[in-house]
Amino acid sequence: GQPIWSYSGHPGWKTIPRVEQNHFFKSVHPKKIHAPVIADGIVLVTLLEPVTLGREERHLNIDVRRSMPARRLYAFDVTDGTFLWAQEVAWDKESNRQPKDLVAGPPAVSHGQIFLPTYDAIGTLDLSLTSLDLATGKQLWKRFLVSAHQDSNLFGNLIREPACAPPLLQKDLVILCSQLGAICALETNTGRIRWTRLYPRTKARTFQNGRESIRPETFANGPMAATEDLLVVAPMDANAAYVLNAETGALEVTWPQMDEQAGPLRHLLGIVGSGVWFSGVTTTFLPFPDQGERRRQSAPLFDFVSHPSAQSAGTITQNGLLVPSMQAWEWIEPRTAKHQATLSAGYQRALDFGALQSIHGMLFVMNSMGVHAWQSTNAILQIFRRAKKFPKALAKALPL
Repeated sequence: GQPIWSYSGHPGWKTIPRVEQNHFFKSVHPKKIHAPVIADGIVLVTLLEPVTLGREERHLNIDVRRSMPARRLYAFDVTDGTFLWAQEVAWDKESNRQPKDLVAGPPAVSHGQIFLPTYDAIGTLDLSLTSLDLATGKQLWKRFLVSAHQDSNLFGNLIREPACAPPLLQKDLVILCSQLGAICALETNTGRIRWTRLYPRTKARTFQNGRESIRPETFANGPMAATEDLLVVAPMDANAAYVLNAETGALEVTWPQMDEQAGPLRHLLGIVGSGVWFSGVTTTFLPFPDQGERRRQSAPLFDFVSHPSAQSAGTITQNGLLVPSMQAWEWIEPRTAKHQATLSAGYQRALDFGALQSIHGMLFVMNSMGVHAWQSTNAILQIFRRAKKFPKALAKALPL
């Protein structure tokens, strides 16, 4: 649990008084994902730099225009933190710096190739997917995907950055949910668009007092899930989750976000067997069509009137689901969706925790006090018992 190395960020931050730093965070999207990615001994992370991009304008104490967050991708050596390279961006070479080549979401990596959502915000919001070489950061290709209307203010100006879901790699395709009304699949080698699936967006509520428009809270921003043939997407600007044919983008089934039996679905946890687990007010399993599976759901974990942001995501382990509730972390048995056990050690309150992550025999929980780690000797022993059937799991468990 001791830090091995750290990077304190762009050196320009040290020259700016803390009270003036808030200026650079005004247009940050609160639901943006900043997950680091590790591949081939390299750590990839998107970092914010103290640079003003674009015009800023205020009228009667109302933000007419805002500059966009100057985010770019950095690469470090995983063992000692040595800086390797930073993404080349157009605003590095401009005297009048414009919001171009900005990071719109976390990257994905496959076979030495990075896939990074990027955007330009000059007049319109133009979203692209950019491919970079993992070793050098050199751009391999860039493909424009969609020009969309992001939630804006009374003057129709973009005042908040976009927040894409992490790209998903599926065979020879890289798939991106824009969170802007479109899901796109591109060929990894060339960037050629294989298919695009549009979906109806939730209606934005607008105001005449300068306040930025808002959309109803539906799904949380998070990764997609996939099988060999199917893709499951739960966009945060949609009223439904979609099951698509991963090869063609054809729609297989639609699941409303407001489920008649389970209440509002919030997080896409993942695919298990012939269906998908969601968490929210309850933890719910929705089967794929014509698979002979039955749907099932847990007892309520939150009040139906609780705010969606309080319904944080859970995690799927090798023998169950661990999900948060208003009182503790609950262990759910996947075959019945019934409560198995409660983990309350280190639990503060419903809003005082973040991500859960599990690996073989260990569980990590983050809250405002830091990271809590638990180890299960019994779970590790189970892996050894199944060594012949699951040799890859054994290899991952041996270092523990």
